Amino acid sequence: MSEIDDKILVEIALRFGTTLDLEELLAVVLDRVTALLGSERSALLLFDDSGELSHSVSHGLAPGPDGRLSISWSLVEEVRQGGALKYTYDTGGDDAFADRASVQALALRYLIGVPVLSGDRVMAVLYSDSRMLAQPRQEERLEQIEAVCRLVATALENARLYEAERFRARLLARMVHDLRSPIQAVMANASVLSEEAPDTADWVVEAAQDIEVSASGMARVVQNTLDLARLEGTRQLPAATPVALVQALGDHLSSYRALCRQRGVGIQLTASEPEIKLAVPKPQLWIVIDNLLSNAIHHAPQDTDVTVTVSTSDVRAPDGYMAPETGSARHMFERIKGRSADPSRGFVCVAIRNGGPHLSPDTCRKIFREFERGTETKERLSTGLGLPIVAECVRILGGAIWM
Repeated sequence: MSEIDDKILVEIALRFGTTLDLEELLAVVLDRVTALLGSERSALLLFDDSGELSHSVSHGLAPGPDGRLSISWSLVEEVRQGGALKYTYDTGGDDAFADRASVQALALRYLIGVPVLSGDRVMAVLYSDSRMLAQPRQEERLEQIEAVCRLVATALENARLYEAERFRARLLARMVHDLRSPIQAVMANASVLSEEAPDTADWVVEAAQDIEVSASGMARVVQNTLDLARLEGTRQLPAATPVALVQALGDHLSSYRALCRQRGVGIQLTASEPEIKLAVPKPQLWIVIDNLLSNAIHHAPQDTDVTVTVSTSDVRAPDGYMAPETGSARHMFERIKGRSADPSRGFVCVAIRNGGPHLSPDTCRKIFREFERGTETKERLSTGLGLPIVAECVRILGGAIWM
């Protein structure tokens, strides 16, 4: 294979790692494949699971009067059904091609069709033709074209998975968004029953308070899920906005009072200074706070307090700190440009504690990994996803988290 052929194939391979735009990628592939084969026209024809043409990308081709590309469709169908490469260097001397209507009508001399396979299924057919005889050394190029088709198959499969994941994410975000109104209605009615309705039986008041607590928790889950979906969709952090942290935490903790009453625990906020201000993307701040507070309250023994302490510090983390391993959760945030820590401005430390038993050293090492749940938490249903997401939010905010 010539040096020029090498350069073309290297360029094709590099393109697969530098763009998420499938249309752009396939257009480049066709352009370079046409050059590699020395042909005049090329097309990549994509088929759905039923074998129907779903999409096409072409080079040097225009639709005919019927709207279809003017190519040898009989060759394309043979390749799609047979799943094997078919070609001819000279239709005039090949009985299998000489009498085809498209060959005669288009005066084609050189034809090739290559299957793009996903397992045993033909996802697409790479087609190329020319009105001139094939260039020398075509046998060498066939192996390279088949290698390119394997790369195309991987790109098509990745694109399909990417689109499916985007659809699931959009569907989840829509469903979660639509939950907000009914949850707010539940909360409002529960509040009326527990606080405003006169002569309400005690058991009704308690039941209404339980409903209000549960609905408040659901509302926080909905908002956090929407914030995470927005973060994943935009691939960038929201703008940092000023926060008077002590006051904001005080207001935020008030929404947990009912849950604390239900669990039989108290909640206390202390700060080293009355006013501590910072600039931070608020959605990620509250995702972190809500997850940690919820865990602390649920695992606190009755008749004890959950304490939230806010203080300033010159260091981001204690000596020997290592960022926790979060497993696959890191992939959700890997393309998001995080904030860089600025030691010259100092750090704010928010410590959340409860009166429960200490976690074992082994649990502390693993607790931030995806789907890891400590043996101390078996009585509570847990997905094992909250803390990995918290750790990733803290990391991209330029902070640190430890137990």
